[in-house]
Amino acid sequence: MSRRSFRERSQDTSNPQPCVPSFPFCLLPPTTKCPMTDSNRNVRKFIDLVRQISGKWANWDPPIPVKVGDYGELDGNGELVVEGNIYDPEFQKDLDDSNIKLDLGAHPAELGEAEQDYIVASTGVKKKELTVNQGVQIPGIASASIKGTWQFQRGKRGALIILHTPRTKFIPKFVQTKILEVERLKDKRVVMSALACPAYLLYLSDKSGENVSIAFSANVPVADALNSEVGFGWWTNNESALLRRASSKTGEHRFTPLFSLRQRAKRGQWFSGNWRGDEVTDASGEYIWQDVYQPWKPLDEDGEEDK
Repeated sequence: MSRRSFRERSQDTSNPQPCVPSFPFCLLPPTTKCPMTDSNRNVRKFIDLVRQISGKWANWDPPIPVKVGDYGELDGNGELVVEGNIYDPEFQKDLDDSNIKLDLGAHPAELGEAEQDYIVASTGVKKKELTVNQGVQIPGIASASIKGTWQFQRGKRGALIILHTPRTKFIPKFVQTKILEVERLKDKRVVMSALACPAYLLYLSDKSGENVSIAFSANVPVADALNSEVGFGWWTNNESALLRRASSKTGEHRFTPLFSLRQRAKRGQWFSGNWRGDEVTDASGEYIWQDVYQPWKPLDEDGEEDK
């Protein structure tokens, strides 16, 4: 079975995706240490900061979908190299061959209700009232459901994720219990859930102690300081390459900025990841799902591993 990362899947002509990623990525096997570029380090630092505060993994390219049920290994940049999906026919064959009574077609991933706007800010990032330059008029600001100025610490990196009305897609707990018994998932990381939204904003600070003003309106387009429309709904005073934003004009929950990863472990086995949520075990109680730990040592402010 071929290995494909989220970004590689976006280049599959049988499943075209809406954007081309802006950051380089590593195509070496997961066990190979990938060469680090500034872009790699930035993305790795962003993932690290978000995981520390939320327990979830960040997808720097939200238009490239993260599919619930994907499994594989993490590369050195924190990206899942996908080897398959539990809802693939071959995985169902594994279940059948192992006499595990589970029809995955009858138990698809479930989709939760739309939630309130979801904001993740790393430690040290403070939200203040929205401030704009005197005399700047921002049409639509009165109806903005999200607005504020986020202050970042000087000399430190900070991460910010904003999701508009996200919905969580997840593997049912009954299915999680059953697939624990499948040997194919030994030492693999599995996408157990993903947050999908119709609009998102991601930002990684540059250590300058900047103030980033942001507003979002789901009802009317918000214009920037030059009165030119910026997509549908987002306005910000920051145009850094480390700020990403998009929104669906149809309101479709098509972006997946956040997801959760789990891996199989024996009960009582020491594991370096932090466990969150209700414990899920197989029928024998021998195996449980545990959180996945980042594949790097502690990072400095530039995304380099501490020596």
